[in-house]
Amino acid sequence: MPAGDDDPAEELKYLKVLKSNRVDGIILTPTGKNVDFIKQYLSEKKNIVLIDRLIKGVNCDSILVDNRSSSYKAVKHLIDNGFKRIAIICGYIDRTTGRERLNGYLKAIKETGLPEENDLIKIGTFKKRAGINFTEELLGLKDRPDAIYCTNLDIALGAIQVLKKNNIKIPGEIGFMIFDDPDWSTFIDPPISCVSQPVYGMGREAAELLIKRINGQNNESGKKIKYEHLILETELKIRKSSIRKQER
Repeated sequence: MPAGDDDPAEELKYLKVLKSNRVDGIILTPTGKNVDFIKQYLSEKKNIVLIDRLIKGVNCDSILVDNRSSSYKAVKHLIDNGFKRIAIICGYIDRTTGRERLNGYLKAIKETGLPEENDLIKIGTFKKRAGINFTEELLGLKDRPDAIYCTNLDIALGAIQVLKKNNIKIPGEIGFMIFDDPDWSTFIDPPISCVSQPVYGMGREAAELLIKRINGQNNESGKKIKYEHLILETELKIRKSSIRKQER
């Protein structure tokens, strides 16, 4: 579907346009806010495949990654490389991606015995402005973080902009990790460590699943639909931004 900029009102507008044009199915990265409309659409024997996020109370096909486990591995890597004050800049925690990425961070912090510090946990949107504002706040702390974990690429863009503006050395002064693998992550100095999602694979699986639904497979009349929920693997890509010499 067209991009709604993670805005529920824009999402609803586009959903109504697609419905009015009688499309056979929709692949949706949901905001999670237009539950009634989506339930109604599904009740009319229409097809939706959710990608990247689930919607509470909505049962349909979905293609996801394991956000919690992937986030845990990213933060655990930072801890294993000697970082002790790890900040997280996280988007909407009322949505699957934000909530599970935050939970993965908290799990790694708790398991390794580091204190859970509220001033290091920044929760807002998944937009660049959040990265800018929260990174400025983090740099203003009396006891700065020694690593920052950004939970999507737009947040990371804002955070890097602030770090570069303030001449912060990565990873010497602050280590850096992203959940997402944008093309630019290998072109800047230093290259940025990240959780790489199988974006192409998610799109392909979603399209194939939607086509199967439209063609009536596993959707025989009178039988309860058995929805599919696929979870694809991510890859932790380690680059220079998260590696530093540990204290001896």
